[in-house]
Amino acid sequence: MTACSQRTTTTFRYELCRAATAGVLETAGSTWLITIAVKYFQAGALAKAAVAGSGSLGLLLSPLLVSLVSALRWPVSLAAARLLALGCVAFLGVASLPVLPVFVVGSLLGMATSAAIIPLLTQMYQDNYPERVRGRLFSRTVMVRIACAAVVQQDRRRRFGGASGPSALAPIGVRVSPGRGGVLSLALSHRTDSSGRARRGETSASGDAVCAR
Repeated sequence: MTACSQRTTTTFRYELCRAATAGVLETAGSTWLITIAVKYFQAGALAKAAVAGSGSLGLLLSPLLVSLVSALRWPVSLAAARLLALGCVAFLGVASLPVLPVFVVGSLLGMATSAAIIPLLTQMYQDNYPERVRGRLFSRTVMVRIACAAVVQQDRRRRFGGASGPSALAPIGVRVSPGRGGVLSLALSHRTDSSGRARRGETSASGDAVCAR
């Protein structure tokens, strides 16, 4: 076996393992983490918005990450591994210290690092997968990730019921609405109790005013 084929086989094997856990993390931001924030911590609007938008924050920071990795001349696989290790430590902190500030910061950091490594993974595929099989190997790991995400999502629905995605966030005061220029903005809806008194004001992550519902 040549060095190139050995590197391809090793990369694909570890990518299969990563894809399974990535499928779990893909559903965490909009399902499990939000559910924990509401049902266990009775989190406020700001905490829920931070948890729900953590993956998007990672995508926003990814260009800076790529520039930093290039400046430090780190191998992309090493940089991605260090970031994921940081996210792992963050989630361990969340599990060890069940208080709301630690939960919000740890969830934000864990989900952001998971999303921020996407450009690094793209370069790793370019380096380690031959062009003739790159698409096939990548699609297999994607299918594993989707299958794991579907299983986790179905488990959440079985345990707690309700819809998934943006509609699942509406009952707990969070919804996604289109912002200016076609950009999606995260809006925190106006909630009232049984006596009709407002419990939380309404704000928008994009700065756009959203009408109370």
